[in-house]
Amino acid sequence: MNNKIPPPLVTLFFGSCIYFSKSYFVEFNFQILNILSFLSFILGICILMAAVRSFKNQNTTINPIKIEKASSLVVSGVFRFSRNPMYLGMMFI
Repeated sequence: MNNKIPPPLVTLFFGSCIYFSKSYFVEFNFQILNILSFLSFILGICILMAAVRSFKNQNTTINPIKIEKASSLVVSGVFRFSRNPMYLGMMFI
């Protein structure tokens, strides 16, 4: 696999596009949307932190661009439930 752009940068780019394009859409101002957005953000951060902790516990790299530096396959922690929890966390953010 030949990854040229780190996934966090892709997430940051598209998140910025969404944020700066919000003035082009109708605004719904419901308190429940603010609460759900905040909970989604917190859930995404928790999933990302759990994934990074699982990588650190296995002493392997979290860098998806330098795959050759991976020393083991992580199947514990949050990786028991998802093969790509880092992408899942970024999606919730």
